[in-house]
Amino acid sequence: MEKLKTKARFVLGKMKFLSKYMDLNSMKRIITSHYFGMLYYGSPVWLNELTSSRNWKMLNTLHYKGLRVACRDYRRVLRREILDNMFKRATPHKWKNYANAKLALQILSQGSKGPPIYLKLRQNIGYNDRTKRITTMDTSRIKIGQHSFQNRLQCLRELKFKWKKEMSKDQLRTNLKRTFF
Repeated sequence: MEKLKTKARFVLGKMKFLSKYMDLNSMKRIITSHYFGMLYYGSPVWLNELTSSRNWKMLNTLHYKGLRVACRDYRRVLRREILDNMFKRATPHKWKNYANAKLALQILSQGSKGPPIYLKLRQNIGYNDRTKRITTMDTSRIKIGQHSFQNRLQCLRELKFKWKKEMSKDQLRTNLKRTFF
């Protein structure tokens, strides 16, 4: 997370310089392609691993700093809700819910063709190398916070479409984006 913070600060410095010479629409495109592409690269993998509130706070701060640079709001006059509406960007929590819902629906839509859900759950359990050459399963991650399976599936309650097993991947992706973004 610290490497991401350092990289984001470097990119934001360049974006501040560019914002002097660009209009808002151009800055929206540049910040989306360069800054948010870098910030959320690989996020379906690591976004659920952020357990501490400090990391979530840092990610939210980096997200909104990018939006503020794009619209030249350096004195923080605009509230975060206004920035969200202005840019129509998903917040980090929306990204997390989207990734969780996508994973859960992919598991459920495989049905009898794919591997059992138990194997998918075992893949989401972290392994810790606590002693030399012996890998043990860390089951504490299953029981707490956002890593419990029940909490990861809460995002399915937000779905606003009728899910059917026969949906194609494109239809599923489109409906999920409509729900969360």
